[in-house]
Amino acid sequence: MTRSAIFNAITCHILDKIQLLQQDISDLLSDLAGDTKSSAGDKFETSREMSQQEISKLTQQVNEQKKWLNLAANYSNHATSDKIVAGSIVTLSTGQFLIGLPLGKIPTLNGIHCIGNTAPLSQMLLNKKVGEAITFQHQVITIEKVS
Repeated sequence: MTRSAIFNAITCHILDKIQLLQQDISDLLSDLAGDTKSSAGDKFETSREMSQQEISKLTQQVNEQKKWLNLAANYSNHATSDKIVAGSIVTLSTGQFLIGLPLGKIPTLNGIHCIGNTAPLSQMLLNKKVGEAITFQHQVITIEKVS
């Protein structure tokens, strides 16, 4: 899978998540607009407050996804380096990783794991080069490719 195909898949994945979150927010707002105050006032107010909290939480998640989207766009434009940096796609003896985006395993990426800069494995890999090895969780891991 090419670097641009990987970042296109990541972008699509993030945009899909944003769309789902925004749909959830829209549904909650519609429910709030349709609610009318009943004689059970306390239940009504509690329900509205819970909905407002959920909307706030979902909005925060949308903002976080937008941050990852911007970061992915920045990383996709980086020139490849011989050293591992944020945005590098690294092939190790144990698998493939994209460093800098804490998105986990994305199904369309054929086994590439997206891990954040602060992940312990990322911390050990940053500034390393092809051919170097690290010991992670009692396992010697060799860096085979950086793109």
